[in-house]
Amino acid sequence: ARSRRPPLTSTPFTMSLSSGNQDAPPQSRLRNLLSQPASKKRDAEILELIFSAPLHRPDLVYKFRDAISYWGKYTTRHWDAVEQVCIAALELGYFDEFMVYARIVLDWFPKSWRIYRLLGMRREARGDFDEAALIYRNTMLQNPTSTHASKRQVAWLKSQGRVFDATLVLNKYLEIFSQDHVAWIEQSELYLRLGLYPQAEFCMSETLLYNPTNWALNLRVADILFTKGTQADVLSAR
Repeated sequence: ARSRRPPLTSTPFTMSLSSGNQDAPPQSRLRNLLSQPASKKRDAEILELIFSAPLHRPDLVYKFRDAISYWGKYTTRHWDAVEQVCIAALELGYFDEFMVYARIVLDWFPKSWRIYRLLGMRREARGDFDEAALIYRNTMLQNPTSTHASKRQVAWLKSQGRVFDATLVLNKYLEIFSQDHVAWIEQSELYLRLGLYPQAEFCMSETLLYNPTNWALNLRVADILFTKGTQADVLSAR
């Protein structure tokens, strides 16, 4: 089966089910839940932990897929979980099973970004990258503010080694969603891969505007300045 990378962003879930130690590392909490007797509530807690941490465990998402009914049908949480099951099925190469859950989304959201993104990802998983690109482009033409289509397009362009094209798509996205600091970090990493250090520095500087005391972000900026190598940049990095 062809393994697919997860989306740029994970579905936001709140930890409302588990009564365990919320301060423990996610992997430790996952092992603890797996060691408990099987039940629908336990399976739902496992899924919620995977979605919220997030953890990349498509095998467990698919294994415990029946537990998504624990949250009730036709709620936002239910539809988010159905999407994650679809993505897990794609990563595991279960294309027929993917269509079972995708049809559930299609029946309720026939013209929504939800189904277009899933169908685009199915094309990606099968290696039909041109078809996937067409789906994402059409989605963005119909809805220029579709964050999901933009981020999926960036993801598949990266997977094809088309880093420069990915920066162009992400630039258009940031023109609309300039406060998405995660996207600025992603853009900075893309520019670093292209050796465009001034552009990478600018992107990280934008990120620092939203979180100026984050030591990891400041360290990244310092690394970029050292890489640029001029005397002024080295002094600034220090």
